[in-house]
This record gives sequence, structure tokens and C-alpha cells, in this order.
Amino acid sequence: MTDQFPALIAFSLSMCFTPGPNVVMVVASAATFGFKKIIPQMAGITLGFFALILVAGLGLSVVADAGPSVHTFVKVVGTLYLLVLAWRIATAGKIDKGGLGKPIGFWEAAAFQVFNPKGWASSIGALAAYTVSTQALLPQVLLIALILSIACLLSVMTWGAFGNALSAAISGRYARAFNLAMAGVLVLSLFPTLQ
Repeated sequence: MTDQFPALIAFSLSMCFTPGPNVVMVVASAATFGFKKIIPQMAGITLGFFALILVAGLGLSVVADAGPSVHTFVKVVGTLYLLVLAWRIATAGKIDKGGLGKPIGFWEAAAFQVFNPKGWASSIGALAAYTVSTQALLPQVLLIALILSIACLLSVMTWGAFGNALSAAISGRYARAFNLAMAGVLVLSLFPTLQ
């Protein structure tokens, strides 16, 4: 697997830094609540993603492949959950960096990874491409999970910083339009998963 290490890093960075549901959620939350308040959200995303990769790598993908109803269930629940998140983003209101509002927290962000279609796609893609044998599978899965999770953490921190910086430009009357636009982007990200 060491000869595939550079390719795995490139794959991880490209999958994690490109916009998807996690990126939209982090940018919108950071713009509304500030970077500091979304640290639990970013940690939840990262650790939830790590757990997803481990579970997928150690056998859940076999169960999902064996039963199309499992895949359909995850798709439907994931879609509904993303719609709820889009609604929360759309109705977040004004910039609230010092206020009483609360962003999506650690556990909700971690649980969301189970229903994140991009998370599943990148996990299964990496596991299929970068595990070289079924012998010593656990160390391979752990390495893939670690690399993808580090890329995920770097991504959410970068996008969170961007959202935080963006908040000055979108304060006041533009905050509502920004939240609606981010919610719309999140809903649009569902279309590829619904096919």
C-alpha cells in the first residue's frame, strides 16, 4: 500500500475539499455563529467520518450491497436529514456570533455522516481503490480512515475559516440571502444521490 500512499492523499484532499453537504454546513454555520462556536461541529464531522470509514471498511458495505433495501433506507433517511439541515440553515436568521443561537453540535454532526452520500462515496471509493488485500485488512482500513479524516479536518477548518471571514461581508440584510443560498446549495447537492 505504500506505493499508493501519494494517490490516497491526493484522493482524500480532492474528495474532502470539494463542496458537499459537510462543507455547506460548516460555511453556513461559521458565517452565522463564528469559527469558535463551530469547533464541536467540525470535530463531530471528522470523528463521525472516521467511524463511517472504519465501519464501511470492516464490513457494513457488504451488508449494504447484499440488501438494496438497506441502501434505499439510508438514501431516504439521508435525504430527509439533509432537508432538515437545509431548513435549519435557511431559517438561521442574522449573524449571531455573540448571541444565544446554537450551531449544529458535535453529536448531530457526527451522526449526520451516516446519511452523508458524499461521505459514503469517498469512503467506499477509497476502500475499494486503496486496500490491496484482505490479509491485514484492519491496518489498511485504519490508514485509509486516518488519511481521509485528516483531510476532512483540514477541509472543515479551511471552509470554516472562509465562512467566518465571509460573515463580515454578509452581515445585516445579506445574511438572510446568504442562508437561503447555502440551504439551496445543500438541497441541490441531493440531486445526484436521488438517481
